[in-house]
Amino acid sequence: MLSSELKDLEMNGFIVKKVSVGYPVTIEYQLLPYSETLQEVVGSLSKWGIQHREKIRHEMSENVSKKQ
Repeated sequence: MLSSELKDLEMNGFIVKKVSVGYPVTIEYQLLPYSETLQEVVGSLSKWGIQHREKIRHEMSENVSKKQ
């Protein structure tokens, strides 16, 4: 699954795969400048995730309080 996602990111110009020959063979992925166009989107998702986690925690604590 991860391999498929990395291939998609590479195909769409977000990352580049770098293979170092030797023993062992190492594979690294580097962000390309185009990946910076996602900064606002990822930031918004992160902000939403934090907000959602707090909502769930609040709801869970309210449920525990009601049961007591």
